Amino acid sequence: MNKNIFNTSYAIELDKNSSMYNHSKLFHYPVKKNKKILYFNGNSLGLQPKGVEQSVFKELDDWKNLGSIGYFKNWVTYHETLNKLSSLIVGAKPSEIMIMNALTVNIHLLLISFYKHTKTRYKILIEKDIFPSDRYAIASHLKMKKLNPSKVIEEINANNHYIETDAILKKIEENKESLSLIWLGGVNYYTGQKFDMKEITKFAKRYNIMVGYDLAHAVGNVELKLHDWNVDMASWCNYKYLNSGPGSPSGVYIHEKYHNWESDRLEGWWGNKYSSRFEMKKNFDASKNASGWSISNMPILSSAPLRISLGLYNSIGMDRFRNASVSLTNYLESLIKKELDRYIKIITPSNSSERGCQLSLKIKGGKNVYDYLKKNNIICDWRNPDVIRVAPTPMYNTHEEIFEFVKILKDYDFK
Repeated sequence: MNKNIFNTSYAIELDKNSSMYNHSKLFHYPVKKNKKILYFNGNSLGLQPKGVEQSVFKELDDWKNLGSIGYFKNWVTYHETLNKLSSLIVGAKPSEIMIMNALTVNIHLLLISFYKHTKTRYKILIEKDIFPSDRYAIASHLKMKKLNPSKVIEEINANNHYIETDAILKKIEENKESLSLIWLGGVNYYTGQKFDMKEITKFAKRYNIMVGYDLAHAVGNVELKLHDWNVDMASWCNYKYLNSGPGSPSGVYIHEKYHNWESDRLEGWWGNKYSSRFEMKKNFDASKNASGWSISNMPILSSAPLRISLGLYNSIGMDRFRNASVSLTNYLESLIKKELDRYIKIITPSNSSERGCQLSLKIKGGKNVYDYLKKNNIICDWRNPDVIRVAPTPMYNTHEEIFEFVKILKDYDFK
């Protein structure tokens, strides 16, 4: 390893050579006491892109000046632009995307349609340390069906915070006759490990098992090809890496092979075909695409920021984005291993193909370290029991910021 990597000049040189050099100027940065905060928390809430205020105010002006006429000027079809922009990020067709609801709500809706159980095929496979809300949604859904979650949920255990793809495939093979659904986090929220969704889906399809993913920590972070991978369904939130603001609407993906759906689904008038929606017919006339799963009209004011952020991603392209992201995270990993290896264990896989931008740092007395960083104008994320999550995204982070982060972290009195 180059002994000179831990200096400002080296970091600045990396930034100048980045394909996303100066991209951070397109975002607003939090400031404390007239000093810019070092923000590595896009895996919890992304920063605000410049242009968001204008986007929201445009819709406020339309509401003010047009009233209900605004619906038919723009709002009724507002989702179409968002679906198209989102499709390029997740590797799907626009018809397979719908922006709606919140992530856990969408998980419930997907379970209603795609979890089918029989006496012999009834299990749901998840990673043991899946995000708690996924577990709550699945368990509550099973209870509503009078099923025992402890007998239905099959878990994949991590080995030293890591789950090998072969271990997942082995678990599928062992339960191939009883598995109805596989539901995994595309990128695990705690460890930052990215699962091989392509291989897992391909293997599961040998046994006609439904496959879905929670992409909250994958979308806008890693490259996705949901349609080509033959993934059945997925959902994600848009407020993390996609920078669309707190509580912004979620996204769902539903493969086009299900668009002529005639089985279980919770339905509402916004899932009715647009051509007949306002005729107020008694019978539901489903849209023959993912929007058939939508229930109510879109919250325009909280969707307006998403147009800006999705536009930024599409102007960059995921190849370019990913190259810049790998450089940032590799630099962070190199500095931690070089300067702080005695005190910090990185539990995220070292192979860049098995992670996104996040590194999960396991530190003895980690909460005290987190509090120290916060006092020093650094925002990252604490997760019980003992992990600090650091997520440098090329949308607004730089190598120089990573250098400053490690420099400040080195000054902590590790004991």
